[in-house]
Amino acid sequence: MNLVVIRKFDAAHRLYDYKGICSNLHGHTWKVVFYIQVPETISKIEGYYENITIDFKELKEKLDSILPDHKFINNEVGFNPTAENLTIYLKEKAEKLGLNITKIQVWESDACGVEF
Repeated sequence: MNLVVIRKFDAAHRLYDYKGICSNLHGHTWKVVFYIQVPETISKIEGYYENITIDFKELKEKLDSILPDHKFINNEVGFNPTAENLTIYLKEKAEKLGLNITKIQVWESDACGVEF
C-alpha cells in the first residue's frame, strides 16, 4: 500500500551551463507528489486496518522539513538544480527520514515535471 502526499513550495533557482532564459534567476511554485509505501504489519479486522499506518499530519510535517521553501535552491544544494536533480535530491532526503519512497514527482509548473 502507498500513501500519497502532495506538498507545494515556492523557491527560486538558476540553471548552470544552460543556454536559455532558465540560466537567469527565476522562481516556481513547485509541487511534489510523494508515494510512500507503508508496512502491512498493523492489525486488521475483517480485512480492514484497525489503525492508521502513518498520521498524515506528522507525515506532512516531516516532508515539509526537507523542502527548500522560499529559498534560492542553488544555495541549498551542491549540484545544478534541474528538476531532474531536485527530484533525486528530495527522494534521498525523504528516505533519510525513514520513508520508503516508491515514486516521486516534482512539478515546476502545471505542465512540466519529473517522475522517478
